[in-house]
Amino acid sequence: MPSSHTNYYPTERQLDLASQGQGDWFTDGEAYQGYVGRWCQRVRDMFLDWFSLPSGLRWVEVGCGTGALTESILKYADPGSVTGTEPSEGSLNMARGRIHDKRAVFKSGDATSIPFKDAETDVLVAGLVLNFVPDKQHALQEMRRVLQLGSTVACNVWGYSGEMHLMRYSRNAVTELFPDGAEHDEGKQFPICNPGPLEDLF
Repeated sequence: MPSSHTNYYPTERQLDLASQGQGDWFTDGEAYQGYVGRWCQRVRDMFLDWFSLPSGLRWVEVGCGTGALTESILKYADPGSVTGTEPSEGSLNMARGRIHDKRAVFKSGDATSIPFKDAETDVLVAGLVLNFVPDKQHALQEMRRVLQLGSTVACNVWGYSGEMHLMRYSRNAVTELFPDGAEHDEGKQFPICNPGPLEDLF
């Protein structure tokens, strides 16, 4: 049961974006953090629990956003280095402002153009990213390119098929206020966030 101070409703910044017809809360660091970035922190540790990797490895996080998963990698995985790549400058700036560990570096880049040479990293993760990538097969090829043979790659996405109640309440509230924004419903935008299409990708 959520605590009494938990806010399940769209913030003023989110509503402002929606009213402008942008609906793109994911490229605005402040709006993203208020909407879903804070909830990423709750799934990041569960994601890393799947791994059993030695210390000192070179990690790359594709689509690091505001740095939620990066923080957990630094805390629990004991990496030699972790490089977060992200196309949104707003999110990158927020990540740089929050994380000051010398092992962490943040670079501009997207999933189809990862700023690394061939076979230059040991572990690559992409948390809650693939649904935003238009050419997903290209992204997977690019991930394979930068990894050493036998390395680890892991991706996850939100379950927009109906289990993400927080986002559903928020989206329904925005659509009620701004009916023209219904086309931005994540459940419609991201069919890959359903078990069948995601399995087919791999």
